[in-house]
Amino acid sequence: MTNAISVSPAFSRLRYPGVARQLRRLFCFPAVLAFGLVFLTFWTCAPRFEDPDLWWHLKVGQTIWSTHQIPTADHFSFTAAGHPWLAHEWLSQVILFGVYQVGGNRGLLLWLCVTASAIVVLSYFLCRCWSGNWKVSFAGGMLTLFFLVVSLAIRPLLIGHFLLVLELLLLYIGFLHKPAVLWFLPLLFAIWINCHGSFILGFGILAGIATLRCLQLLGGRVTSLRNLRKKGMLLRYALLVIASFAALFVNPVGPALITYPLNVLGSQPDNINNIQEWAPLTIHEPGAIGLALVLALVILSAVMRWTGPRWIEWGLLLGTAALAILHVRMLPVFGIVCAPVVCRILAKWWDNYDSRRDHPLLNAMLITAALFSAGAVLPGAAEIQRQIEQRQPVKAVAEIQRQRLQGPMLNEYGWGGYLIWSNPGMPVFIDGRADIYAWSGLMRAFGRWAQLEEDPRLLLDRYGIRLCLLRASAPMAQVLPYLPGWKQAYRDGIAVVFTKVSAP
Repeated sequence: MTNAISVSPAFSRLRYPGVARQLRRLFCFPAVLAFGLVFLTFWTCAPRFEDPDLWWHLKVGQTIWSTHQIPTADHFSFTAAGHPWLAHEWLSQVILFGVYQVGGNRGLLLWLCVTASAIVVLSYFLCRCWSGNWKVSFAGGMLTLFFLVVSLAIRPLLIGHFLLVLELLLLYIGFLHKPAVLWFLPLLFAIWINCHGSFILGFGILAGIATLRCLQLLGGRVTSLRNLRKKGMLLRYALLVIASFAALFVNPVGPALITYPLNVLGSQPDNINNIQEWAPLTIHEPGAIGLALVLALVILSAVMRWTGPRWIEWGLLLGTAALAILHVRMLPVFGIVCAPVVCRILAKWWDNYDSRRDHPLLNAMLITAALFSAGAVLPGAAEIQRQIEQRQPVKAVAEIQRQRLQGPMLNEYGWGGYLIWSNPGMPVFIDGRADIYAWSGLMRAFGRWAQLEEDPRLLLDRYGIRLCLLRASAPMAQVLPYLPGWKQAYRDGIAVVFTKVSAP
């Protein structure tokens, strides 16, 4: 068989053999697979610029950027003005606004593509560590991307997913190869808590794995502590968990930032029950089918005594699967956790990468093609603007400003963030910061109003509403013209504007 250096004559003729070896490593087949995943991720993200929460995240980032202070109360609505509010994702919001300052909307979309690609490629590498097979790990990266689709948006949640993959990679390397790597985890948690509330999940995974490792060391017998080496490892794991927990206090808000995720899950039922991404997983969704197939494969591998999951893997799989079934937004977490396990199960059924059969020049061409293709699928400014106009009331807001219509204005829930950003002179009725409106009870009242469950005049009169910006397809858009004193001021295919012209 051709030796490792002479496969490609062009590389073998290089004057410096060391350079040839480095180029072979750089332009290897696993790198081709990685850049293939980058292209697929860019292609998937290209039409996903617009997210309802993007705009208020940008506004909060702008506020922090300009005032050098983190908001502690609501300043964007008139229904919850002055109400205590915690900007628990402040660092992510500053990052997003900084990206916008540098690159505008195209910069934000590029950030989405790059961050999502980093998640998928890191997951691909994690699958390789877990399975030892580069080819099957490509399927693991695709599996991660499949479950990640529900969260592909320009929002802090994506940073949380990236940090989760990074944590799993550090745990693998630290527990199995280089224990010193584990001490990067406190730094990771110090960053994570300021970026997104999913740090609580990451800390739970760390604490759970550290506990299982300690139990394995003890072997079920306290007398095992006589072994000094085991004593040192137990102490190291305990200090690691303590240091990671202490790192959570490295934030400008204080303990309230640590308890915030628990508050959302335990004290905000209106938030959980009314937001689509917090809804339970339904059987007809592609993610539900994928989750069922993954669990079926894992159970089959255990029953048939193939390379079945280990205890740690069972805990991660079942825990994240339960979270995904309860809340759709947890599907990407399940995808990140299940991909390495699936790859380890399938590794022996798929032949591995053989470096002796590599073709560096062909690989270099394929990598270049993947990079050019990834850049080609990115939409221009006009296409991004079209995406925004398809989902947000761009023309209706312009008409409100042109006619100088006055509020207070009631708006659609999903449009509040865009109004905060594009029409800052008029406070909103409600927006994507569901926590503050759940605490004040407005979320429930607005839901009853929007679903025609009570006399619509009750809510309108309670807040003195004189202007309504609704979806053209909303049920209330068909009712409001029949209420005394209300008339239509503007309508297009997306939005309709009603004004109150006289007292009923």
